Amino acid sequence: MQWQDIRQNYPNQWLIIEALEAHTDTKHQRCLDKLSVIEFCADGKTAMKTYQILHQQYPEREFYFVHTNKTELDIEEHIIVPTLRVGMRLRTLQRPRFNLSYC
Repeated sequence: MQWQDIRQNYPNQWLIIEALEAHTDTKHQRCLDKLSVIEFCADGKTAMKTYQILHQQYPEREFYFVHTNKTELDIEEHIIVPTLRVGMRLRTLQRPRFNLSYC
């Protein structure tokens, strides 16, 4: 199903949707090509809680909580780079000291 079809079938509602087919464009925007409605919710808070539960149960699936008053889905993908800081200390560089007494 496409987003416009979902908007027509579920007007003015909070939904949990799943991206069945999706890709990321060159501007890091997530393009959802094929969607499925998983659940409709009473309000945004309920939708967020339901999303969190589903995401914990099925972390490999691509869920979103959205409201159908949005004409377009604007989903920006953020790439998270993990860092390792276990047992490391950050040290500041000290300026080298020069002995200029011979001048």
